[in-house]
Amino acid sequence: MASAALTLPRRLACALALALTLVVVLLAPAPARAVLPAVVPADRGELPLRAHLDVLEDASRQWGIDDVDRPDQPDRFRRMGGTGDLNFGITDSAYWIRITLRADSTVPIDRLLEVAHPSLDRVDFFDRSPAGTVHLNAGYTLPFNQRPVAHRHLVFPLRLEPGVTHTVLLRVISRGSLTVPVRLWTAEALSSSDQTAYTVLAVYFGMIFALSVYNLLLYLSLRDPVYLLYTGFAASLALAQAAMSGFGSQFLWPHAPPVGDAVLPSCFSLGGLFGALFVQRFLDTRSRMPRLNRLISGVQFGFLACAIGPALAPNPPFAIATALLGTLFCAISLLCGLIGLRQHQPSAGLFLAATGALLLGVSAFALRTLGWIPTTFITSNGMLLGSALEMMMLSLSMAHRIHALRQEAARAQAEALRSRQSAMEVLQHSERQLERRIAERTAELAQANERLQRSEAVLKTLALQDALTGLANRNRLQEQLRQAVARSRREAAPLAVLMIDLDGFKPVNDRLGHAAGDELLIEIGRRLRAAVRANDTVARVGGDEFVVLMEGIQSRADAEAAGAKLIASIREPMTLGGSAVSVHVGASVGLALCPDQSDDIDQLLRLADQDMYRAKALGRV
Repeated sequence: MASAALTLPRRLACALALALTLVVVLLAPAPARAVLPAVVPADRGELPLRAHLDVLEDASRQWGIDDVDRPDQPDRFRRMGGTGDLNFGITDSAYWIRITLRADSTVPIDRLLEVAHPSLDRVDFFDRSPAGTVHLNAGYTLPFNQRPVAHRHLVFPLRLEPGVTHTVLLRVISRGSLTVPVRLWTAEALSSSDQTAYTVLAVYFGMIFALSVYNLLLYLSLRDPVYLLYTGFAASLALAQAAMSGFGSQFLWPHAPPVGDAVLPSCFSLGGLFGALFVQRFLDTRSRMPRLNRLISGVQFGFLACAIGPALAPNPPFAIATALLGTLFCAISLLCGLIGLRQHQPSAGLFLAATGALLLGVSAFALRTLGWIPTTFITSNGMLLGSALEMMMLSLSMAHRIHALRQEAARAQAEALRSRQSAMEVLQHSERQLERRIAERTAELAQANERLQRSEAVLKTLALQDALTGLANRNRLQEQLRQAVARSRREAAPLAVLMIDLDGFKPVNDRLGHAAGDELLIEIGRRLRAAVRANDTVARVGGDEFVVLMEGIQSRADAEAAGAKLIASIREPMTLGGSAVSVHVGASVGLALCPDQSDDIDQLLRLADQDMYRAKALGRV
């Protein structure tokens, strides 16, 4: 009994000690979660980063990089996980996104970090490594030429050193949908992906352009407003899609971001306005569906307000209203199509199918914009896919409408004018004339497309050619140099880059005028072209700066001999057309060899430029 009495207090003491230990363990602060870096394989072209994103919301939009680096901030980042694109909907907050990366390589590797949502207002990129911090930025509200990489998406260059952990921070703000699709690419993989995307978008925009022009020609021929409304609807959606895809910022308004800021919401609203007017005309809702017609008129006023609003007030409310109005209008159009089908209206079935396709696309796009459904390929491109299907089916429905109305008219005429065969012949003759005019318009469209292709070919040539001298420009030089370096790497063939800067050009230009200076530059370009081989590239890259790209140079001595030949040709006196004075200029030449000195394009140009300035400083030519 005494032993049992002693055992009970001991058990109570052990239980109490165990309980206290458990309380201490539960109340002790949890250790900070270790952030494991995403391993970047050297041989992988694309790496989706959604699973490696940590996010911190800044509702005040006031935090800078120093605020995010405070000791209490890292633990506030939360790992998103999941698949698909990161989407926060329409929000006033700024979001900080942290990505920790580590190269799986023994040598440095270069990557491109892509944020594939061109309509983000601004993305600040911070690359943090033991070597320091690199800060870059890009966005819809910044001029295109300020982007670190010339691309329709927001792309940032990133060099990953072996054995070094890089912390990349992105600060993202947007007045529209804040979607952040983040991927890591090699330059080659991104270029390959771009080719596919550009092909799809080219087909889309080409289709819309062709349908718009075709229906505009039909309007000019038939004077039926429904074709003009269709053209306005298609053109508005095309401009909106150009803004959404980043083509607008890259090609249409690269130096005027406010234009794109207004185009994106306004053109979607204008597309809705033209679409509502089209439905009224196409289905004759005024007489056949008066109640729905009043509702459509109200939606039209809403679209008009949303089209004008962004120019007068901040964009987000109008973006939300446009998304909601678009979804509502698609539902109304679907109902109108069903009623038209019951009333046996011509082409109501095709109209119903077209509206259903657009409804699905717009609804997916609108709900993704509001952040209510996940971001996937279908939801991101819902508007594009739905509008493409709708455009094709609406064109078919209008063609079918013409055919059905023509058949109905023929039957009515046949019944009413059965005894008047002569009048029927006149009607048939008129129909043949109409068909011939449509065929003529179609042929004119084909000719216009052919002229456009020829103009595009000329513009492409001009884009790669110096306007004054006819030599290659900087873009053409970059392309040729990239190909030559690739051949040099592949075939172990040497390559020489000669940077030439004229000596004494400015006094001639100041004394005889800019016209004489231009004539002098043209003559210098001709001499340089004549002094090199047919397969060598001569480019003008600045006012009086030229670059000569020579492949198959066996040694530095051969390159220097070629440079001396170029200088000798430049030194020859010349008499300019507008002056009887004989002038002459000299030149300083810098040289860089590939692969002896470098096989990097930018480094080769820098080395040649530095060598040229050393030659100019030493006074040797």
